[in-house]
Amino acid sequence: MPEQGEVDLAFAKIAVLRRQVTQENVQECFRTLGQLAMQGVEKSIADIMVDKSLLPQAEAEAIIKMVEAGQTVPELPGYTLLHELGRGGMGAVYKGLQTALDRKVAIKILFPELARNEKYLTRFLNEAKAVAKLQHPNIVSAIDIGEAGGFHYFAMEFVEGETVAN
Repeated sequence: MPEQGEVDLAFAKIAVLRRQVTQENVQECFRTLGQLAMQGVEKSIADIMVDKSLLPQAEAEAIIKMVEAGQTVPELPGYTLLHELGRGGMGAVYKGLQTALDRKVAIKILFPELARNEKYLTRFLNEAKAVAKLQHPNIVSAIDIGEAGGFHYFAMEFVEGETVAN
């Protein structure tokens, strides 16, 4: 069983990447957590965020389930995840930074529970390979595909602007 501090850090990291709170909110909440601890009051970072109305209770519970299930934010070699852009049926897309080239990228990550299913994993890999074969000014370019810590991902060119849904 992980220590409460480790759980709080994982919770905060996921909340920031999901764009639920800012890094400044997290720092403020950890300061509050420290002040409460000095008074002998034990709370989690999730409790503090809900108490401060930074996060709805339902969102906090969803993130807690992710942490309990070990579904932490992936660490991908060569990339820094900045924040989540959106979610679909198979995974989430993050805005990231390819550190070696200092360029913004979009990184699609297959949900870990789907990666254990050969059908979904094959479909994800085929999608990445199909994107890599396409070259057109109106289609994003594939940059990389890989797996790290059980997370399957592919990185694509990041395009500034509104989503096609807007």
